[in-house]
Amino acid sequence: MNFNQFDLWDVLADIVPGAVGIILFASILPKGYILSKLNTLPVTGLPGLFTFVIVSYVIGWVIQATALKIDGVFTRDYDPWETQIKKVKKAQEDDKWNFARRYYEECQLFFNTSNYDDYSAIENEISSSDLRSITYNYLNNNNIGRSYRFHILFILSRSLYVIFAISLITHLSILFLNSNGIYYTALSFTEGVVLVISLMWGSFIMWKTRLYMERSMIKSLMGDFYMSLSN
Repeated sequence: MNFNQFDLWDVLADIVPGAVGIILFASILPKGYILSKLNTLPVTGLPGLFTFVIVSYVIGWVIQATALKIDGVFTRDYDPWETQIKKVKKAQEDDKWNFARRYYEECQLFFNTSNYDDYSAIENEISSSDLRSITYNYLNNNNIGRSYRFHILFILSRSLYVIFAISLITHLSILFLNSNGIYYTALSFTEGVVLVISLMWGSFIMWKTRLYMERSMIKSLMGDFYMSLSN
């Protein structure tokens, strides 16, 4: 995170998942517990709202770290950046990857400390993973392009699909307990079923959004960097 550009986009990636996490956690508490606690809150009104935002932000950080680990398990064989780079290296002058290939060569020249004049003269290329982080940091620090926003939306959607999926599993368990008369929440059985369906759909939508935002961020990295050299 670049603190020189700390703004709504940074906050969005943590406060929203944190607030959603608090609400979903409240939905699994025993029946009557929430109302009894709301009546005894020490802070209400604007101070209470401010406290809720701060707590949401902190919890959002925890959710983001958890989502990073869980997402890494499900996407360990999925790396769109490496896929792009492989296609770029095989690109010919007349195919659709020519633009991306020009980005790759110009990027290697731009960040290589040996100051080569021609790409073909480079002996030790920067690794593709390092190239991605270097390009992102360069664009972000110089406030160039939209890759930063795509990155924030990628983090947001990743956190949301994970918290929705965890809540889905939790509420499925609660429905089982509810049907057997073991545990009751503030939600009725029907409301619980509706919530489970909503969480299932929400998790799927956020998963697809996470994939789309990552692909968009990669395209933006390449395009924004190449255009910055032309200006």
